Amino acid sequence: MKKLILSLLLLVSSNLLAKVNAVVSIIPQQTILEQIGGDKVEITLMVTPGNSPHTYEPKPAQMREIEKANLYFTIGVEFEKAWLDKFVAQNGKMKVISVAKGIEKLPMKEHSHEGHEHKAHDDHEHANTDPHVWTSPENVKIIATNIYEALLRVDKAHKEYY
Repeated sequence: MKKLILSLLLLVSSNLLAKVNAVVSIIPQQTILEQIGGDKVEITLMVTPGNSPHTYEPKPAQMREIEKANLYFTIGVEFEKAWLDKFVAQNGKMKVISVAKGIEKLPMKEHSHEGHEHKAHDDHEHANTDPHVWTSPENVKIIATNIYEALLRVDKAHKEYY
């Protein structure tokens, strides 16, 4: 009986010490996740500084991190459209969470590239909506709530911490 109790205590304590392995696509997600998850979450950033989410391809080390991930937080950038299915195929146990769930995306505004006016990004795959949802303080609240709720689903033991 003592061995059984000791085994259960070790199992419970090891679960309390384990970190949630989470993957994010871009730096704004990483920043928000760090604030909520702190030292209870191990974060892998896919699109590193100096790279574009329009053309990014993951490095082999990042693909290895996908294999260990409990969660992948999507936000709707182009990189995810090209790679997310491959990530899920690589790690079927990983839960995919859209941090943009509940955010109404705005239509793309006209902008210019090197002096040429363009309407919405018809040549990009934005579906004519602005993917930069993290630039609005109201949207950041929604993103943070979605991250918080996902962490609670996979790590109820640290509810008070999050």
